[in-house]
Amino acid sequence: YVYFTAGRSLKCKVCMKQFKDVHIYGAHLKCVHLQVKRFQCCVCGHASYKKDNIKKHQEKQGHTGDIVLLPEKAATLEEVERAIEEKFAELLKNRPIYINVHNAITRKRHSGWKDE
Repeated sequence: YVYFTAGRSLKCKVCMKQFKDVHIYGAHLKCVHLQVKRFQCCVCGHASYKKDNIKKHQEKQGHTGDIVLLPEKAATLEEVERAIEEKFAELLKNRPIYINVHNAITRKRHSGWKDE
């Protein structure tokens, strides 16, 4: 789910964190909420979304070896949001939807909508 606010930022419906870039927002959903793993330590199999986390893991554990890039199915933002909705259905069911009314009215007026 995406919320548009006065600053035209994206807002995560799960944790309410705001983003100005759709790509960073999508990465946040995959990394934090869906816990997608993109990289893996070839020594022990420890995996993380971020390559830096695997580098730190290897340094801490004394592992020397390659970092494997795991295959990831390409997904649109809509597919990621649908997966979030399915995973957090119970939490999101009772959360109120916030809409910036001023922006909604402004967008409608610019698109030719008239108050009657």
